[in-house]
Amino acid sequence: MEILKEQCGIIPAVNQIEFHPLFNCPELVAYCHARNIAVQAMRLWPGGYLREETFVQIARRKGRTPAQIGLLWSVQQGISVIPKSVQKERIFSNARIFDFSLSTDEMKAIDALNRVQRTANIPQDLWGQYALQ
Repeated sequence: MEILKEQCGIIPAVNQIEFHPLFNCPELVAYCHARNIAVQAMRLWPGGYLREETFVQIARRKGRTPAQIGLLWSVQQGISVIPKSVQKERIFSNARIFDFSLSTDEMKAIDALNRVQRTANIPQDLWGQYALQ
């Protein structure tokens, strides 16, 4: 981002990044938020992290689905998400996340799932020196 700003004088309005509980890159999110750059989650549901016990327990306590918990976890951090679904029931379910919230402890429990595990199949050579380690 700094190189883009230095070379082109452009500060992006949105940074679409791989973002999910297994790869939640808090430093990059903080960088963007500090510069009023909106962050949009890409690759929100990799693998099977929604079956992680943390999600299952929180969903059960809240009477929600693990997917709703994952969406709200992102939104409560100021992350824009556009969930993909072709199933009418899931589309409606994904929209029903604004009538409850996650506690600080629940947010931290999900944050703790971060394994810096990329799933977006970005070739290593495109990460270059700017990759988050």
